[in-house]
Amino acid sequence: MPSLSIHPIRGTTGSVFAVLLVLAGQASAQKPYAFIVDASKPYVYLAFDHAGRREPAREGESPQGLWLRLINNCRVRSKC
Repeated sequence: MPSLSIHPIRGTTGSVFAVLLVLAGQASAQKPYAFIVDASKPYVYLAFDHAGRREPAREGESPQGLWLRLINNCRVRSKC
């Protein structure tokens, strides 16, 4: 069985290695990826935009309209 020998890392190689270890530790300590943008709201929801006059699309419709906005509250693209 071959024997393992441990050699100290010196000079520039040792400094680079130490910096990489510190950076790796900081990366693992970062906040995990959040799927949802605002945790107090559902993934997708309708929000009131505004109300006002509009051109009726069909005969007999009201000239007053209500606009709603579809809000995607997660980091994954939604397809409509």
